[in-house]
Amino acid sequence: MSTETPETPSSSTPSASGGRCAKGAKGGRRGRRLFRLFLLLSAVGAGAFFLPRAFAGGGWGGERGCHQSAQSAHDLRERAEWGASWFYDEIDATDAQRAQLDAVLDEAAPVAFGFKQESKALKGQLADALSAPQVERAALEEVRLDGMDLADRATAKGFDWLARAAAILTPAQRDGLRGEWDQRQR
Repeated sequence: MSTETPETPSSSTPSASGGRCAKGAKGGRRGRRLFRLFLLLSAVGAGAFFLPRAFAGGGWGGERGCHQSAQSAHDLRERAEWGASWFYDEIDATDAQRAQLDAVLDEAAPVAFGFKQESKALKGQLADALSAPQVERAALEEVRLDGMDLADRATAKGFDWLARAAAILTPAQRDGLRGEWDQRQR
């Protein structure tokens, strides 16, 4: 009579199915999938809470600061002035160049603020269309087409201002900016 007893599978003993124990150590593949799903849902939930706050304007706590949206064309121009002063120093702009570039910024600020207001109105129209008792595709399409038109007009005007500003700079200044651009794109 033989006294051999069959081995009981352990977590390190392969099962008949070719893997570890049938249920796997601590949940195995299923546990990892659930954990990944939990992480994904947590990230989506956090994004749904924090991103609207970050982009809504008014900063994280509603205080006036660098995250608050410009409330007027004058505010927008003031913010542009801060960036422009850094830019002028970076390219070593002459006083004449500064005056010409400031004239472009003075023209751009109210128009850019108008684009911002149009964008805000479109976001409101989109929210209204999506929160209606019956979602109408025609209303959504109208908002989409208006958004495309706004984007086209805003980028065309922006590139016009960019071209005018670039024409004010010397070739050496533009080349220096190209080097800065290339370095930041890495």
